Amino acid sequence: MNRKSIIWLAVLLLLVTTGCSKQQAARPPQEVAVKAMQVIQKDTPVTYEYVGEIVPKDEVQIQTRVSGNISRKLVKGGDTVRAGQPLFEIDNRQYTSSVADAQAQVAQAQASLSNIRRDVARYQSLAAQGGIAAQTLDTSLAQAEQAQAQVEAYQAKLIQANNDLTDTVIVSPVNGRIGVGELSTGRYVQAGSTVLATVSTVDPVQVRFSMSENEYLKFARMGNSPDAWGQNLKLLLSDGSAYPLAGHLEQIDRGMANQT
Repeated sequence: MNRKSIIWLAVLLLLVTTGCSKQQAARPPQEVAVKAMQVIQKDTPVTYEYVGEIVPKDEVQIQTRVSGNISRKLVKGGDTVRAGQPLFEIDNRQYTSSVADAQAQVAQAQASLSNIRRDVARYQSLAAQGGIAAQTLDTSLAQAEQAQAQVEAYQAKLIQANNDLTDTVIVSPVNGRIGVGELSTGRYVQAGSTVLATVSTVDPVQVRFSMSENEYLKFARMGNSPDAWGQNLKLLLSDGSAYPLAGHLEQIDRGMANQT
């Protein structure tokens, strides 16, 4: 191929390339699909999540008011109990005897008071006739007052004895679920010292949780009452499931913990 042919070939290739470029430039741009959305104004809820601990609202340690040996154990650990339900019985023989003794003392004191009152009535009649000295009547009246005080003291003792006898049956003060320690029948329990059981309420329960200082300060600006912090509380359990009932904020602690 001579030099002239090479020049023509180069010109032909240039023309062909230019023609193709013009054809490509002439193609219209492809349409791009655009999705239109309507813009609306609404409040965006802000959610805060905290790790908490579920605790009973009330937890009561059951102790006996009287000392003695357990004669009957009426519940098992984990049982659901109601307020007023008997849980334990203490051997009541000595307390039954104390009631009988107190009743006898009251009866004896009342009989003594009746005799003294009859003497007072007789002395008052004699004193009105001048038959006895006034000092004798005064002494009789003082004895009547002492006898009346003795009756009242024995009556108070009888009331206490009856209360002690009633307290030999230990009942639950609240509705809830009971946890019973290793207390078997025959075990001696001390009044006001031995813990027989613990009853925890299960409805309702509380969830205690903590937050950072910055979050606390932010919520505190809304107010110090629980209502100001919002009442739309939801509980997520450890398995991720939602508790079916909603909760409300019941109490806000007064400040920050020094240990955290």
